[in-house]
Amino acid sequence: MGFPLKALLILAAPIIVVSWAVMIAINTITVSYAVLPVFRHFDDPDVLAERRAHFANVAPRDTLDNLMWFMQITDLHINEYEEPERIAQLQEFCSVVVDAVRPSVVLASGDLTDAKRRTSFSSGQNEQEWRDYARVLRESRVTEKTVWLDIRGNHDTFNVPSHDSKMNYFRTHASRGNFTSYHYVHRYGANSVSFIAMDATPDPGFRRPFNFFGIITEQQMEELHRFADDAKSSNVTIWFGHYPTSYISSPPPGISHTMRGAVAYLSGHLHTLGGLAPELYALQKSGTLELELGDWKANRLFRIAAIDHDLMSFADYEFNQWPIVLVTNPKNVRFYAPVHEPLDRIARSTHIRVLAFSPHGIHSVQILLPDATTYQTATRVRSSSPLFTLPWDASRYAIGSHTLTVRVEDSAGNIREIVQEFATRDAQVPGFSLLRRLILMGDVGRFFETLCFGMVLGNCVMLWLLGTAAWRWVAQWARGWTEWRLVREISCVVRLEWLFWVLNWCSVYPVMLPWFFGEIVEGEYGVAFSFGIWMRRQWLQGQMTYMFAVTHLLLHILPLTCCSILYARARLRQGGRWRWTHGFYHAWFAGILLLELLNLKIIGDSYGAISVPTNGLLLWSGVVPTVFLWYKCWRLGTDSRSETRKKSPLSKNDE
Repeated sequence: MGFPLKALLILAAPIIVVSWAVMIAINTITVSYAVLPVFRHFDDPDVLAERRAHFANVAPRDTLDNLMWFMQITDLHINEYEEPERIAQLQEFCSVVVDAVRPSVVLASGDLTDAKRRTSFSSGQNEQEWRDYARVLRESRVTEKTVWLDIRGNHDTFNVPSHDSKMNYFRTHASRGNFTSYHYVHRYGANSVSFIAMDATPDPGFRRPFNFFGIITEQQMEELHRFADDAKSSNVTIWFGHYPTSYISSPPPGISHTMRGAVAYLSGHLHTLGGLAPELYALQKSGTLELELGDWKANRLFRIAAIDHDLMSFADYEFNQWPIVLVTNPKNVRFYAPVHEPLDRIARSTHIRVLAFSPHGIHSVQILLPDATTYQTATRVRSSSPLFTLPWDASRYAIGSHTLTVRVEDSAGNIREIVQEFATRDAQVPGFSLLRRLILMGDVGRFFETLCFGMVLGNCVMLWLLGTAAWRWVAQWARGWTEWRLVREISCVVRLEWLFWVLNWCSVYPVMLPWFFGEIVEGEYGVAFSFGIWMRRQWLQGQMTYMFAVTHLLLHILPLTCCSILYARARLRQGGRWRWTHGFYHAWFAGILLLELLNLKIIGDSYGAISVPTNGLLLWSGVVPTVFLWYKCWRLGTDSRSETRKKSPLSKNDE
């Protein structure tokens, strides 16, 4: 193992240990919500008995009764400057796709526009983008064909001082612009579905980058509680919003508790995490499914969902991929919600039920049962209906889980095959992956907050262990280790007073002192800290500051600490003489400095020129200390090396 790697391990060890210890200790409760058992029960026995008595004569059959379907689209990001086909294809979606599917409701769950400037990192509402959005709705006449329920995302509130501001173009151009959060009840036959729209965008809407997390205030929570109470009279309740619950800060006991009566919460915002997580689904501890949908912006994704006899099914599709197929009975075993759904209806059903859509028309729907070797043709319920059914005996599949295959061909020759696992009575239902549960069920804001403090504490512990009298204990501990000489040399370098105090200053500044003074929203100034923004004579909470601080620590403070110590040691060991390896350290310093200057430009573009000279985070504890340490390390020579060795309690005899 080479010297640089050994030295980095010595420097990084206390930082990693302390930061993760702090983070795990504080987040124990939060993480426990996400680390659920791999298997969950098929149904709650007490609830099952009650439902059997109440719905004894209701089960999926070969009729259109007790069936409705809807769609969701999210993260449209209509942009005036880039990818004009995004708007054209959105209009095609509102025309061709909606006409073919004929949903009762379409949910547009935020980030309707992009709100980013063309030539800089700054952000703000662009009325032309909102005109384009309104034009798509108007020219496609989609609001005449279905109920279009839209809501704001974080991009829709960039640089919006308040909901009543003239900059809030959602209010004047959106379908539901008169509302923030709202409750819509859709009735079909004797049934009803409650759709609760949750607007968790911050008020005021900061410019980016500090507008990424959602916030629910006490007043908003009371309103959402009323909506949840009103929705109890509906057969099924669906919540939707822009942010996943893990990205929303809300008063205790939390927004997940408030929506505990819903069968599902539908969201967007994460854009499939850049393709790393195309399917982000989880089952909340309350029994509510949380289903994040990938974006329209880059992936052209949308969702088709159905409520069939109070059982919710859904599938996500790419634009212009036909036919669209959704098996509503038996529903996919992965998405059973035993607390909220009458799953016993699957066992009492008489028919398999499939929704199939295509603008070309459906040619055939064929179904392969688990114990069959040949496909059977399903029958269309009505001539114009998208529902196809096939008789079956559900009692044959009472034990365990089984696989159903559906093959659909449209009149244009397009074929789609769906393989779906189901269960009717007693089964162990596999849960969602740990990573997906952590992303959707953890508290992401708290994660970054504790990681930030843990990293700062870890870096300071490392500096104080090696740079004060505590180094003697470190040296005694390291004597039995083959690399104890390296620990001793690093300790000698850290004890240089100018290096020790400058690195401590850089480490503690992000969590203790003001970051900058700037124009947070147009015409209104504030002071940014790690724990919030002071503006309008009040603290405006936001977790994005902690995420930014963690990024700053990872990309600047920790690399600066390692680079300064290692370069200073190299200069001292070589008596100030030039070595070709010193070029590596100069390149390292230059990279750190350029990155800080880039971040400083981003903040200046976003929050005005005043945020540059007042920027304590990036300028006075970033750029200036980097230049100072770079110069001081470069000027270290033989005299400094000798002086440092004299100060060290370790003599040659100790070696």
